[in-house]
Amino acid sequence: MSSSRNGRFAGLGVLGAAALLLGLLFVGLLPSAHAAGSGLINCSTTLTGAGEVPPTTSTATGTVSYTFDPLTAMSTWSVTFAGLTALATAAHVHAPAPPGSNAAVVVPLTTIPVATSGTYSGSTTTAFPTTSETSAAQYAADLLAGKAYANIHTSNFPGGEIRGWLSCTQASSVPEFSPTIGALAFAALVFPLAAGLRRIRN
Repeated sequence: MSSSRNGRFAGLGVLGAAALLLGLLFVGLLPSAHAAGSGLINCSTTLTGAGEVPPTTSTATGTVSYTFDPLTAMSTWSVTFAGLTALATAAHVHAPAPPGSNAAVVVPLTTIPVATSGTYSGSTTTAFPTTSETSAAQYAADLLAGKAYANIHTSNFPGGEIRGWLSCTQASSVPEFSPTIGALAFAALVFPLAAGLRRIRN
């Protein structure tokens, strides 16, 4: 009777350890709070004179591919443009502004060629809240809500010759495995096995 009871207790102990192990593994594989909503934001737009507010008469065109990392506040971009009426003087991302309105500069798209046509890329880290946005998180939210635009400025159109509102999507966060939970799960597996081996030896 005693050995049977001990066997049942041992079996329950193994089942409990297995349940604990599975629970810890499940929790450990869930995305951490740090990772939630932290995926890269990828944006693109086409620049035209008609997109400016108010519209310009420029027939120039351009494209912008723009990425923002909410965790590091790092922006990266690739810009092409052609047919400007004068040499490019600057390019920016402005926010927050829904279509049809204007906003202050948030991210200067620096190193634009002093030319009427060209292609270039770059990256920078933005300091918040020294811009019109209060934080990287708020800027990310405005990007996803369509409240940001990119434009290129020239001497003929100092307020901006061509513009386009950014269309943005956020990449899914990758689940992060917690090292602490992993260690606990390993312990939950190893300790019952070790105890079982000791009972077998005895």
